[in-house]
Amino acid sequence: MKKLLLILLLSCVSLPVSGKPLSFHDLDWSMSAFRMSEVLERKNYQCTFEPYDDFSSVWNCTKSNGALVRIFEDQPLSSNTILFNCEAFNGCQHPFGVLVDAITERLNIEPTFNLQTLEYTWHGTEGDNLTFNRTPDGTLLFAISLNKGYYGEKLDF
Repeated sequence: MKKLLLILLLSCVSLPVSGKPLSFHDLDWSMSAFRMSEVLERKNYQCTFEPYDDFSSVWNCTKSNGALVRIFEDQPLSSNTILFNCEAFNGCQHPFGVLVDAITERLNIEPTFNLQTLEYTWHGTEGDNLTFNRTPDGTLLFAISLNKGYYGEKLDF
């Protein structure tokens, strides 16, 4: 009886599925920005490393169809993020709700919704997150962003 109760109790506990980072468009924060650019170039993107502001640089990766992926890594004044415009994931022609459902199903994570910023966010088990924005009328804003968050920075108590 005690074993059965223990099994039932453990089956109700929600544990992270894995310690892997979130992945979108075959990119994740376990990779360096240079490695990410190589992955995109194999998908026929043209990638350039360019100054972004006085303090940092960015990888800009584009395709002739208008697809754009921008990789911001080691940013001293902002978060590390990868921006994907809707052309990068063929999402421009799909309703916002369909995209949210597809991402939720693919990641197998329920998103949170911020009413002030109109953002859906899927939180990874390693501190990274995926954010999807929309405008007040429900149309797609510029991009999906894969944010490093505190990925790789474990607490040490």
